[in-house]
Amino acid sequence: MAKKRLIAYLKLTRFNEYVCFATFTTLLGIAAAKGELSLRWWLALLANWSAVGFAFIVNSIEDAPEDALDENKFNHNPISSGALTVTQARLASYTAGLLALILFAILGGKVILIGAISLILGILYSWRGVRLKQLVFIDLLSHCWLFAGLQTLIGYFTFRGDVSSELIYPLLFVLCISFYGGIPNESRDNKHTYIRNLRQTALVLGRRRTHVLMITVLGLGLSSGFAAFLFRIIPVWVAVFMLVLALLFTAPVMLKPRPAQTPSELCPYYRKLLEAAAAVAMVSMYLVPALTNWIKNL
Repeated sequence: MAKKRLIAYLKLTRFNEYVCFATFTTLLGIAAAKGELSLRWWLALLANWSAVGFAFIVNSIEDAPEDALDENKFNHNPISSGALTVTQARLASYTAGLLALILFAILGGKVILIGAISLILGILYSWRGVRLKQLVFIDLLSHCWLFAGLQTLIGYFTFRGDVSSELIYPLLFVLCISFYGGIPNESRDNKHTYIRNLRQTALVLGRRRTHVLMITVLGLGLSSGFAAFLFRIIPVWVAVFMLVLALLFTAPVMLKPRPAQTPSELCPYYRKLLEAAAAVAMVSMYLVPALTNWIKNL
């Protein structure tokens, strides 16, 4: 019984959906600030994981009635499936939010303000009284800040108090990539608009305009990422390692015969693999030198 309850809570947080990307965005911000592996490094990661987890829990609570009517999401939401009660889910959200707030306070400085904004946005994004995710264009803008931009800022201001040019391109990169990734999510949700009555950007623009928007944002994001590389925010060996990991992670999937699927169905799957490659490479950027120095000092 305890094991089933634990699995239900893990489903509620949907940790597997954001841990890699939140790790990447946080460490990219730390890299832009020239931060080093330390206690603050770990606290920034844990704070962002907690804050994003809080937003996902709130989303699951608010979406539970509609998810109960959607056969594709019924079992993914432990509240809809009956594995957890709304009260238990709310208690989990309070716990995650309080933990994030405490960690933001420990990190201090501008992190407290940005962290508070992250938690407030995590509520407003899904809460039925506002529901930013249902407002045209604001849905994608709030998505990219909530699940990418704010994590990068928290990582950056954990180690620096001023704004420098090194922050601009990494921040623009993660915002564009998150904006781009949010569009396919909306496209899939639009299949169930008769249940959810959503008015999201992808639905309002239509398929052709949405495709143009995706290509434009992706181009801007990749250009910003390349500029960040030129600023030497990411070392060459880390960029190469990231590319190698991306190929290793995606190659078996591409070579394996799969049932016919649309690009919108395949895009999130490959995105998760690329996020994992990026996260592992960024973590290695800090752990490998630390491990090397530790071995030398033995």
